[in-house]
Amino acid sequence: MSSSHSRRPSHRRARGQGLVEFAVVAPVLISLVFGVFDFGRAMSANVTVTNSAREGVRYLIANVVSSGLSSYNSCQSSSGATAPSSTSGEGAAWRQLRAASLDSTQLSMGVYFYKATNDPANDASANHSGADISVTCPVGSTGTPTIVNSASYTPASGAWVVFSTTYLYHPTTPFVGQLVGTVTVTQTATMVIE
Repeated sequence: MSSSHSRRPSHRRARGQGLVEFAVVAPVLISLVFGVFDFGRAMSANVTVTNSAREGVRYLIANVVSSGLSSYNSCQSSSGATAPSSTSGEGAAWRQLRAASLDSTQLSMGVYFYKATNDPANDASANHSGADISVTCPVGSTGTPTIVNSASYTPASGAWVVFSTTYLYHPTTPFVGQLVGTVTVTQTATMVIE
């Protein structure tokens, strides 16, 4: 009898030790799970932003010569509820982002046209200052986009089009959000006008 009595206290101690170890390890494991969740959402946003830039540039290379720059008549509304014109590259990109349920108020887009002789690969500036025409819709912008035509140039076949989409990703987990803050996801697609 005395041997079974002496085993009970050590069994209780082992259970208590297991609870303490779980209390120490659980927050770390939960943080890892939420970190993986937020990382997955960020990677999904990156893929969607890439696809939206491609959709925008595809629309433009097929339509800009026939429709001209008049198709750039609006950016999305500040609430993100109203889309840019459906007959624009921004509209094609915006629909791609909305289909993935990204917050369109955190979105900005830019379209940059380069003459056939002005290869965009030679433009080292981050803001495409070497472009012959730039059309931008900043984050949460409303109304008319900013159009800069530095060369009084109308896009023509053989010209380059660069479409840039930027999305401000905010992690949903407070812990991860405090560590990384807002993540800026920018993707660009470049094609030649047909």
